[in-house]
Amino acid sequence: MSTQLKDMLTSVAEEERARVDAAHRDGDTDAYVRTIRPRRAARRAGVAAVALVGVGVAGAGYLALGPSGTSLDPAVETPTPTPAALVSDPDAVAGEPGWTVADVVISPGVTAMTAAEAVGAAAADSVACGSLESFAALAGGTDASVGAAKNLGAFVGESGAATGVRLRSFESVEDAQTYLGDLESIAGRCVTDLEGEGMQARASRIALTGLPGEAVTATLPAGESVWRLDVHVIGADAVAIVTEPGADVAALDVIAAWVEGAVG
Repeated sequence: MSTQLKDMLTSVAEEERARVDAAHRDGDTDAYVRTIRPRRAARRAGVAAVALVGVGVAGAGYLALGPSGTSLDPAVETPTPTPAALVSDPDAVAGEPGWTVADVVISPGVTAMTAAEAVGAAAADSVACGSLESFAALAGGTDASVGAAKNLGAFVGESGAATGVRLRSFESVEDAQTYLGDLESIAGRCVTDLEGEGMQARASRIALTGLPGEAVTATLPAGESVWRLDVHVIGADAVAIVTEPGADVAALDVIAAWVEGAVG
C-alpha cells in the first residue's frame, strides 16, 4: 500500500471514529435508533413529498382568501418548483438518468451510510473498518492514479435503505489491481477486529460466475442484518457498491447491470 493511501486512511479513520463514537456511545441498538431509522424515515418522506407535491399545487388555487366580505374566487396558480420525479429508463446504463435495477430507479445525490454508522462502536473503534469509507468512495490509490470517483447516487426502495454506487477509472489495470489488493488487506483487518469483539464478519476476493473481472467484498454485522461493501474491477474501471442493512436492491444485481452496460 502506498504511503499516500496509508496516511489518508489513517486520517479518515480517526475523524470518523471520533464523530461516530460521540454519537453512538449507548451501543448498537441506540446506533440504529439514532442513525439508521431517522435516515430511512427521511428518505421515505422525501419520496412521499414528491408524490404529494402535485396535490398541494392543484389545491392551492382554492385556498386564497379575498378581503373581508368578498367572494372566494379561485386564485391564479403560480408554478412552484418541485423535486424532479424519478422516471425509469429501461435503456439507461450506469451514470445516465433513469438507470433502473430491480425495478428501483437510482436517486442522484444520495449517499449510503458508512460501516461505522451501520455497525456501531465496534467498527468505529477499528482503524481498518473506518478506512473502508475511503474504499467505498473509491478514494485514494497509487500516485499514478488519476480521475476522481463519480457518485451516481443510490437505489432507495420501499424500506428506505440505500444501495449506493460510485464509479472510477484508474490510470492503468495495474493501478486498479493494486487498489483492489489494498482493499482486500484492509477489509481482512477489519474482520479480525470485529471478530475480536465477538462479531461475525467476512471479507474475500472473488470472481463472479458469468461476469468478467473480480471483486473484493466485505460483509459486516449490523443488528439483525448486514452492511456490505463490494468493489468490482474490470480492467482499469471500478464500481463500488455500499449496501445498507435491509436494502431492497442487492449489490450483485447492480454489478451485473453495470457490467452489462460497460461491456454489452
